Amino acid sequence: MWVVKLSKFMCFLAGFSLVGLSAQATVVVRQLDVVPEGWSASLSASFEDSVAATQKRSHEVAFSVQHKTHKDEWRSFGSAAYGEVNDVENEDAQMLHLRHVRHAVYGAWRWESFAQTETDDFANLGHRNLLGTGPSRLFELSNGWRVLTLFSVMREAEDHSSDSTQNRRETRASLSLQGKYTSAYGWTLDAVGYWQPNLNGERKDRRVTTELALSFPVSQKLTFTTGYAYRFNGVPFEGVPRESRKLTSGFNYKF
Repeated sequence: MWVVKLSKFMCFLAGFSLVGLSAQATVVVRQLDVVPEGWSASLSASFEDSVAATQKRSHEVAFSVQHKTHKDEWRSFGSAAYGEVNDVENEDAQMLHLRHVRHAVYGAWRWESFAQTETDDFANLGHRNLLGTGPSRLFELSNGWRVLTLFSVMREAEDHSSDSTQNRRETRASLSLQGKYTSAYGWTLDAVGYWQPNLNGERKDRRVTTELALSFPVSQKLTFTTGYAYRFNGVPFEGVPRESRKLTSGFNYKF
């Protein structure tokens, strides 16, 4: 039965995330892990070095730190990624995200506020800074699913790495749907979808991201994770591809 429900959920998420096929989402955080009261943290890393006909090197690290009380959560997420193929750099990006969650603002509804800054050499992104806020609702289902939906508005500032004439200041909606399934055997599936249209009415300037991740416990604190991410940017900076796809695998350690 849960397989049928899982399939229906994944189809819905896929439909949600492909609406309009637009830009790389400017908020990409998974926040469905159960957070205990007090301080907690996790660290994940993936490394790949291979030498054959093609020499490839890829390194990525990410962290999260949380503090939770009965009514509030303060969260931070950060990541850094670097890659090269045949000694030619093909990835260099960093991100820091800060978020506050106020529980039970109106019944089961919560209120979230967030700030994010990031850079990406291969998107010609010198800096992207944003501030946003909006309501969210967490559903804990009896079949092993935790589902989070968030509706927010955010102000975004993008600075080109070398051409200031392409700098942008926009206001976007940020609609997200996240799901996390935890099986009786310990493995988990995370699914994330973001849709972020420009509120000025420009139809093609919409941003969509889909992320999937499977995690398998190695020990009580160590987990192996493999994932796939797809992003599409309807109006990227000049010369930057609209689509990006990425496969990752690595380990996550919880403190």
